[in-house]
Amino acid sequence: MLILKDVKRTFNPGKPNEVRALRGVNLEIADGEMLAIMGASGSGKSTLLHILGCLDDGFDGEYSLSGKSVHALSRRELAEIRNSELGVVLQNFGLIENMSVADNIAVPSYIGRGTDKELNKKIAALAEKLGIADKLKTDVSELSGGQKQRVAIARALIKSPKIILADEPTGALDRENSRQIVAILSELNAEGYTVVIVTHDPGVAQKCHRTVNISDGVIA
Repeated sequence: MLILKDVKRTFNPGKPNEVRALRGVNLEIADGEMLAIMGASGSGKSTLLHILGCLDDGFDGEYSLSGKSVHALSRRELAEIRNSELGVVLQNFGLIENMSVADNIAVPSYIGRGTDKELNKKIAALAEKLGIADKLKTDVSELSGGQKQRVAIARALIKSPKIILADEPTGALDRENSRQIVAILSELNAEGYTVVIVTHDPGVAQKCHRTVNISDGVIA
């Protein structure tokens, strides 16, 4: 379970360009839930996702992840959690364009990796599951947007995380590819993954168990 209590995040505090991105967020996300976070640009939804993903620890308030207080964890412990418990999918894919699909999927496994044989077997299984088995040796630069997002999802899954955090995963895709990516995330949720999706698309939110709306840094 992910629990946020009175979480606040201010950028450039005390300066003329101060931004109060989050103003006291309280949120509980149950294990196995599929949750949509919606809000206008600048509402704080991406900041919230970054905190959930342990990518930003400069917040006030309490964040408990699987019973552990994030503020009590060391930098090394946070890095281990990001690598093993959380899988992050980005709108712009975040892939290395001049590397192959297989190498991109493998990137998180360079930390604490097992044998090459084990890794290659898992990469092949994920590629098959996501419909990109024929693209493993292809450079990412040669893929379509929908294919790139499938690679990004495979990369997020390579360390068998419990939680998938997706930041506008359909924002750069056409309608059909968006539908397919949401279907993949729904299937993963049905398999037991906790899935949190930041989205501006009501159609994506409708596929989730629950939607929370954030406005001016607070849950509406």
